[in-house]
Amino acid sequence: MWQAMRMRTNCVALAALAVLLAGCGNGGGASSGSSASEISAPAVNAVAADSSKPPVLVGFENTMTGTFAFPAFADGFAAGVKYVNEELGGINGSPLTSTLCASDGTPDGAVNCGNQFVQSDVVLSVLGFDYGADGILPVLKAAGVAEFGYQAITPGMNNAVGQAFFASPSTQEAYSAAVVAQKGLGVRSLATVMPDLPPMHDYFATVVEPAARKVGIAIRAFYYPATGPDWASFASSVVATQPEGITLYVGDADALAAIPAFRGTGFTGVIDASTSTSVIPKLSPQVLEKVIFVNPFFNNLYAESALSPKVKADLAAFNRHIKPDPASYTFAQAGFFDAVQAADMLRQVAAKTGAPLTRQTVLQNIASTKGGMFFRDGTYDCSTPSWPGTTSCTSGFNYAEVGADKKLTPLANSPVDVSSVRVTG
Repeated sequence: MWQAMRMRTNCVALAALAVLLAGCGNGGGASSGSSASEISAPAVNAVAADSSKPPVLVGFENTMTGTFAFPAFADGFAAGVKYVNEELGGINGSPLTSTLCASDGTPDGAVNCGNQFVQSDVVLSVLGFDYGADGILPVLKAAGVAEFGYQAITPGMNNAVGQAFFASPSTQEAYSAAVVAQKGLGVRSLATVMPDLPPMHDYFATVVEPAARKVGIAIRAFYYPATGPDWASFASSVVATQPEGITLYVGDADALAAIPAFRGTGFTGVIDASTSTSVIPKLSPQVLEKVIFVNPFFNNLYAESALSPKVKADLAAFNRHIKPDPASYTFAQAGFFDAVQAADMLRQVAAKTGAPLTRQTVLQNIASTKGGMFFRDGTYDCSTPSWPGTTSCTSGFNYAEVGADKKLTPLANSPVDVSSVRVTG
């Protein structure tokens, strides 16, 4: 039972962070069929790296064994490195190379990765997916190595300002954006459904409730047993308080049970199902009406008409270099993103210093990097955390609703602007 509770807890934590849930809950992933995942186009103005130049070595840490292993993340990263070298000219002409450290999801595993990276003399440590990742930070700090990754899913990574830099919005913004998104849809009273765990109580008290107060939404938290409730009776007790909107912090399996349960009570308001997009092909259009989903960047579930030319080009590049299994799509996409964004930052550091990259020059200059984002239309800027006290370099979550063809279409207020509720210090 403890193992089941741990799986549910971690999947819920990811939902709360609005990160990649393809492997959680029921194991579902991106739906198959005609979609933006099929966008493909030949490379335009591709420039290959110069193999005669010294390579730039980065370390890539990812959980490859154990309950929470996500090898698709590593596959996506390798494909991203290939794209950087074959089409983007590497790092200002030098090939980008990487050494993979297969972690087991424990702090000790992360420490081992840190030692491996220091011994290999990497210029940057890149994080895939690892619940034990905080263990690497003291090793990297002692050696003067910067950390970069897609999402800070652990407290240490989220708080390691000046040491770590992440290219997705912070945990705090994820919770706040959920409130602001509901406000934008006209919701005046909100029920937030969370597992009965200490971190969730803390986030509600310190982030969610203050955000709701700032935008004028009446809010109430409902905590369900971490091992899972009887969703029919639980939904009835929530709806009895007459909320106009409901935000679910659940994994995919619970979302598949919870959404119909809330609709079964007669509730017709907005339901925020976070990142549990695997439920879309399994639920009827009637049940999915006014159900919204969130992702930091665009993926294969969006209607092609909803994508900008820039995002279409990004997805086409992805599809030229990797064809992941549908259930692994989002993790492979995140790994690809890691490689492309890390390369962009390293190019800027190399151009700024005018010298070969070292761990010292990267750590000293990575905070000045800024520019466009892959798989989305926004920008990043690592000079100032997008949420004070965090390691996030960017802001903005994409919220979307389900169209008649079961493809996602962005909401009018997407990406959600949290400036009205962001803390100021």
